[in-house]
Amino acid sequence: MDLARTLALAGGDALVHSRRDRLAAVRAAERTGDLLLTARIIGAYDVPVLWSRADDPEQSRAVVAAAERALTALGPDGPADLSARLLATIATESRSADLSGTELKRARQAASRAEELARDLADPALLVFALNGVFMQSFTRPGLAAARDR
Repeated sequence: MDLARTLALAGGDALVHSRRDRLAAVRAAERTGDLLLTARIIGAYDVPVLWSRADDPEQSRAVVAAAERALTALGPDGPADLSARLLATIATESRSADLSGTELKRARQAASRAEELARDLADPALLVFALNGVFMQSFTRPGLAAARDR
């Protein structure tokens, strides 16, 4: 995942390969049945996103689904840092134009909860990831520039 994350920052074809490798790693981790490994793999791809729409909505939906499965399996008493990373992943990847109202609401809730957990943990890197999710969820309607600025 470190390599995939680094490649994503290079852009172009490297980004395309990075996203493909990320999804392959998530699927491989799920196949192991190791919940903590799966959650760590999903949450390790904390690459900043700037576009309000996903480059590959189908892939984003697959990552969100995996993050939701892991989050449910961890339960409310799971490690807070892993939960925050999964929630931030849901928030950053839930930016397709075709999301339902329920999916949008879930993404906003995930962003808010990820930020709350990251602040409670006083983890600056985790907070940056969570705030990226909050930022991505501030594009749900026109007129939210002030919220994004905050």
